[in-house]
Amino acid sequence: MKRKTQQRDAMLKALDTASGPLTADELWQKAKGLEPKIGMATIYRNLKSLMQEEVVQEVHLPKQKTRFERKIAGHRHYFFCDNCKKVLYIQASCPVAALDGVTLASGFSIRRHSLTFYGLCSSCQQ
Repeated sequence: MKRKTQQRDAMLKALDTASGPLTADELWQKAKGLEPKIGMATIYRNLKSLMQEEVVQEVHLPKQKTRFERKIAGHRHYFFCDNCKKVLYIQASCPVAALDGVTLASGFSIRRHSLTFYGLCSSCQQ
């Protein structure tokens, strides 16, 4: 485990209070509000370390920059706003959980899934 630093604490607090996974730049902007002297090199160095420690995980959405979030037990689903490009967590039970572990007619066995909804967030609908 890495030693505890103010920069690392700011990054984790930024991830904990985010409404969805953050790009490295979004994380830097949010962490800067908590720790003004934090730099991008510190963000990347700590992200690498936090991923190795399995505290943070990457989120990959098609045609988007890699995003980061705190690792949780289980999984999350996301909403991507086509207009402002924000990614938000969907706070609902998993609509496809019943398929986990099912073997399809083709012989494929489902072990995990990812689900992202696309549309307009409430701000962009106005």
